[in-house]
Amino acid sequence: MERFLIPDTQNPLSMLLALTTVILMIPVVWVSMKSLGLGPFGRAWSVELRIRWGLIGRTLILAFAVVAAQNLLGLALEFAGTGELASMVPAKGLDPAAILWSALLIVVLVPVQCAAEELVFRGALMQIIGSWLRHPAFAIVGSSVVFASMHIYDIWGLLAVGMIGLTAGWLTWRTGGLEAGISLHVVNNIAAFGFMLGGFGGTTGQEVSGAGPIALIPQAVVLAVYAWLADRSCRRAGRPRTRIDYVIERRPIDPQLAAAAPVPAPAVPDALAAPAAPADASAAPTAPEASDPARSNPDEGAPRA
Repeated sequence: MERFLIPDTQNPLSMLLALTTVILMIPVVWVSMKSLGLGPFGRAWSVELRIRWGLIGRTLILAFAVVAAQNLLGLALEFAGTGELASMVPAKGLDPAAILWSALLIVVLVPVQCAAEELVFRGALMQIIGSWLRHPAFAIVGSSVVFASMHIYDIWGLLAVGMIGLTAGWLTWRTGGLEAGISLHVVNNIAAFGFMLGGFGGTTGQEVSGAGPIALIPQAVVLAVYAWLADRSCRRAGRPRTRIDYVIERRPIDPQLAAAAPVPAPAVPDALAAPAAPADASAAPTAPEASDPARSNPDEGAPRA
């Protein structure tokens, strides 16, 4: 079983288990909301109660651009420091069939896996923290700390993951949905697994050690640029970022009190209170009986709004 604990692109089954176990968090969130009487399920995705695919398309382009810039900056810093690009040397003796199977799993499952993580940590956890603590910083930082702690990296890797969590959390609050965070998460993970496919850096599996403090500098820069551009793009799209839901409190009513309580008369607008007499005299309503003093004058018996 130790062969399946850490995803390795030369072991497609480990990739399948690693990705699908995260994807299973989507129905976990749904069942949790149902058990607490929270709904609809779409409120965990965005203020519009659904995934806004238009924003996914707008932010995916930005995410590809900034992740590419981040890797180029990282390679430039590596070359400036060592005079070579050791991280770009592919591993030898790789199984082509394993590469193809892992590549297929990455393309199909990684987007769903990233959406599941965003749903849990930004869609559910941020709203839970935000329901107790008013300032959004508590929800953004708190969910990012929990998100980073779920990974197996060293301190530098945890800081890198935490910065991604902070960016996704801030964008979730600013845009009113998970779309910008999902786009960033998907592109980042596909890039990371892509390097693992070729064994760049000398390994095809996920490593515990991070890239070090130098790698945090270009990542912080490109994440700040992405956050600004994604927020600006979502604002130009004109999509709402806030939502107000009204809660209707339902209490059991004593049947005897409900039966004895008078039923209020429905309010009638003034325009309908005293209708004009019909033009055809033969169609006029029958005059009220004189024995009914409450209706001796038609104007007295007409309800008012």
